[in-house]
Amino acid sequence: MQLNYSSLIDLTKDISESLEVFPGDPQVFIDTVSLPSDNFVLERLCMSTHAGTHIDAPFHVVEKGAHVDEILLRDLLLPALFFNVVGLNEDERLSAFQRSAENINGKALLIRTGQRVSANITEKEAALFISLNVKAIGVDAMSVEESHDLPVHKALLSNGILIVEGLTNLNLLKESVDYFFVVAPMKLKGCSGAPVRAFVVTL
Repeated sequence: MQLNYSSLIDLTKDISESLEVFPGDPQVFIDTVSLPSDNFVLERLCMSTHAGTHIDAPFHVVEKGAHVDEILLRDLLLPALFFNVVGLNEDERLSAFQRSAENINGKALLIRTGQRVSANITEKEAALFISLNVKAIGVDAMSVEESHDLPVHKALLSNGILIVEGLTNLNLLKESVDYFFVVAPMKLKGCSGAPVRAFVVTL
């Protein structure tokens, strides 16, 4: 396949001190360590491993789950489908996923919810995704859920479904189009997540 670069869509938020983070999480700080007058420019970055566009590794909620550096590269390159569920209620959303069950099987799902903090993925949706062997869930919100007990996180990550949160530009995607989803996390040893550069290629 010859790559058409116009088919690339970046889904990654910029990292800056103005980046909004999940309520209660550490803010992003960037300070300058050296200037051009020092012969080189260098910055120091301080941020949460779950800020901005990031991946949740199983260890995030599963005690003996894989750390982010243990995720196989082959699990970060996935065929994907896009769903726009903005304005749909829980039943309508679940029906939309059920109608596409045959196409969903074995793919990543990129879900535009229009929500800022929580994508409000339900336990019923999570159970459906598990039954369909979904490989990853990507959402525009900062988290797939807001529940303190994190049942959706636990269900997905304990069943091998990776979670990518904080995606942007999902408004540029189209339903019923086949995409290839690429997620490139920082290889942070022993960590529960990492910032990622995420993008799709239109197939």
